[in-house]
Amino acid sequence: MHLDEVLTMSARLAVLTGDSKWEDRYVDYEPKLDTAIKSALQLTNGSGVSETDLANQKLVNMEVKALKLLNQGKSNEAKLILFSKEYSAEKEKYASGMKKLEKNIEANSSADINARDRDHFKDIVFGVAAIVLLSLVWLFIVIYTKKVLKQNSELFKEVELLAATDSLTGLMNRRSFIERAEKEYSRAIRYERSFAILMIDIDKFKNINDQHGHDIGDTVLKAVSKQLSSSLRQVDIVSRWGGEEFIALLPETWSEQAATVADKIRTSVGSLMIEGNDGKLVSVSLSAGVAASSDKISLEEVIRRADNALYSAKNAGRNTVRVYEGESHTA
Repeated sequence: MHLDEVLTMSARLAVLTGDSKWEDRYVDYEPKLDTAIKSALQLTNGSGVSETDLANQKLVNMEVKALKLLNQGKSNEAKLILFSKEYSAEKEKYASGMKKLEKNIEANSSADINARDRDHFKDIVFGVAAIVLLSLVWLFIVIYTKKVLKQNSELFKEVELLAATDSLTGLMNRRSFIERAEKEYSRAIRYERSFAILMIDIDKFKNINDQHGHDIGDTVLKAVSKQLSSSLRQVDIVSRWGGEEFIALLPETWSEQAATVADKIRTSVGSLMIEGNDGKLVSVSLSAGVAASSDKISLEEVIRRADNALYSAKNAGRNTVRVYEGESHTA
């Protein structure tokens, strides 16, 4: 392995990764390169060594300066040195000098070159292995970086989903519903299309909590949420509005159609078989209010009208559906 390539690789990896082991490796190998060049001087009687030695000293000075900057916490300045045009130019000078040196060594070498001199000679000649190793290291860095970026992207999506979801029911939370509903409202206004809002409330939910405990109350909320999701279309938007109250937006739907959907949900929820802690079945029913968009009224107004219709259903004895027809439905 060519020693100057080992030094270059160690210095660059030190400033790229901040790992002290690469700096330690540089400190260990730098004297060896100096020794190798001196040995070459002896083998060639100094011919062709001065240019190589000068380039090497400049490279060492730049590398040492970069490592000092790294230790001072100035990694960006260190990188600028080791990846600069000046550094690359000195590398080219060093490589050119090495080629001349290799020719002079071949011309002046003799049979009495001992094993130690041969090792130095190999250190000078064979730089290809270091280049391959450096390429593999760069490839590893690229692959690892892509993997980290992918993991971060997946984590961000997971956090984003958690922020948009009600933790108990798995339904969309109120904030996310408003965001989706506003987009659907804008689309309906732009293309003069209709949509309906369902406001749904579990009847006497407080009594369920009081009589059976909050764990059974949570079970009821999950069961109703599941029934809502399975009863609505994929294009419909459903959310836990708060407490035991739910809301749904049905695109391309009029009041009468929405009322039919709400009544089917009411019937299916009424048939739920939920067992309490005492072994007895918990009776579950719900009331619903329906309002549809008209005359370009605001989204908030449609929701308010559906809420008024819900109160009307509550006042009518619960376990029923009411469609908004005017302010007479306000409780």
